[in-house]
Amino acid sequence: MTVDGIPVHVIDNPVPCSFAAFEMEQAVSVEIESKVTVKWVDVRPLSAGIKPVIKEDKICFTITEPGNYSVEINGKLSHPLFIFPRSGLPKVSLKLKWDWYIHREAYYAGI
Repeated sequence: MTVDGIPVHVIDNPVPCSFAAFEMEQAVSVEIESKVTVKWVDVRPLSAGIKPVIKEDKICFTITEPGNYSVEINGKLSHPLFIFPRSGLPKVSLKLKWDWYIHREAYYAGI
């Protein structure tokens, strides 16, 4: 899976489902390469109005706002891909011994 051409790690889960999370500040292009032949795709919630395009076995669509999304390939509900784009995540600063500072982003899976 890539977001604006940048690879995003997809975590497989024994539940079974997969999920990915990333930060966004504006609309992003998502591309998912499927391991199965793609006949059709639903991106939920359907109320978001996301219309995926299938190019060979790649699924392409645009997410315009943060939220919780589910990508279902060929109507197969038994192994969806959950996508959690987030915006405005808090910045975290940690002060360590000897006045070293670490600044990093804090990510939440949204679960």
